[in-house]
Amino acid sequence: MRKVAYAGSAKVLVSGAKFLRLLADETRLRILSLLGRTPDLCVCELVAILRLPQYQISRQLGPLRRAGLLRATRRGPFVFFPSIGRFSRRRRSWSTARRAVRTSGE
Repeated sequence: MRKVAYAGSAKVLVSGAKFLRLLADETRLRILSLLGRTPDLCVCELVAILRLPQYQISRQLGPLRRAGLLRATRRGPFVFFPSIGRFSRRRRSWSTARRAVRTSGE
């Protein structure tokens, strides 16, 4: 019976660790910060703002989409990422992590 109880909590810890690892990348944090402050941004706008090649931006957006932090909408040849505020599935986790980063930097 104990193994079952620990197995469930281990999954939560792994997903928490994966989430923190996801936020550990500076580029991903910059992208999330931009999307939290601005309405829809497309990949080309992120390239111009962050001054990074398109493939690097796309490489960082993939894990964020798979984790459920972002959703992409295609409009013609452009892929837009709506503001984080519109999707609240993981917004609480993102807000908590963001507060933790702010307080640790002070």
